[in-house]
Amino acid sequence: MEHANAAGYFRPWQLKRRELKPDGSQPRASLFDAVAPDDLDDFERGLYLASPDLVWIGDNIGTNRRVLYHISQTKPYHPTERTMAVWTYQDAFVADWKRYRYHDDGRWYEVEASVYRDGLNETKIKDHLRGLGRCQVYAGRHTRFVAARVQRDAAEWVLARAEEIKERLFAKKWLCQASSENVTIYWLFGQRTNTEYVVRRLRQCLGELPAAIGPTSNVAIDLPLSRGCLTFVDRLLPTVQHRTGPEEDVVGLTEWITGEAGNPTPADVLGVIRRPEEEREEDNQRDLLSIAVHFAQGDTRNGQQEAEIQRGEREEDNQRDLLSIAVQFDCTFRRTDLC
Repeated sequence: MEHANAAGYFRPWQLKRRELKPDGSQPRASLFDAVAPDDLDDFERGLYLASPDLVWIGDNIGTNRRVLYHISQTKPYHPTERTMAVWTYQDAFVADWKRYRYHDDGRWYEVEASVYRDGLNETKIKDHLRGLGRCQVYAGRHTRFVAARVQRDAAEWVLARAEEIKERLFAKKWLCQASSENVTIYWLFGQRTNTEYVVRRLRQCLGELPAAIGPTSNVAIDLPLSRGCLTFVDRLLPTVQHRTGPEEDVVGLTEWITGEAGNPTPADVLGVIRRPEEEREEDNQRDLLSIAVHFAQGDTRNGQQEAEIQRGEREEDNQRDLLSIAVQFDCTFRRTDLC
């Protein structure tokens, strides 16, 4: 590909990165991967040999055709702020991944890039941001970030040491993502780093604490901004409205990555993720008190029914709880910042 680029030929996505796009004319060149027939199984070999578009490159079969446009076939392209943010997100989290997991229709799909299949592409990433799918990545020899996934009851210990771990890993920034079951802390390097080295260093930092550390060749890590999770940078990132529907705030995340803003405050993170649990415990105590009062009045059955109704109403509001907390937290942050 480097030789094609040097000669002025580019794939459409490469042109977009240069703020150009094809002018509508036919591509002038194609790029193939040369594969020896003996390296294909019988089915693949028969499929290629029967194809009317079969291309021979010497004694090899041309596979994985990619069309190329010359730089003279282009016109200006003006990407939106969101599109440029998705590119930055790709560069920071998925630029080097050849193997990933994708959750769709209630099941996980394992995908490995090859001469027949591209790696994690922009379409899958946008689906991830919209909550239409969920992506996890594995790592090869190099990675641009390392993460530790821990249970929520262990999050306080890791968050208290996140800044110290950042210094020991020589990372540039760290962020946090919390789900209903666990908390994942990401340390970003801003460049390719040896995977084995940073994973070993992070394990030394965490000691015997039970944690899934990755991405590695065996451990897949969720990409940030997973739907249903709370993502913390220097603030809690909200869900935003896009023309296609609600999605996670990729613009806010990438502005934080490329900007000078600081890292999450552990106390603020813990305050947000613990608040729903505390409220639910208070609700349970009120339910028990309500039953006890009615029991004392000889109306146990009605007391239980009323408590069940109240609990059901609160369950309907559970999905709004995190959003309400996020808005309050964000407003508090802004007032503090203005002071």
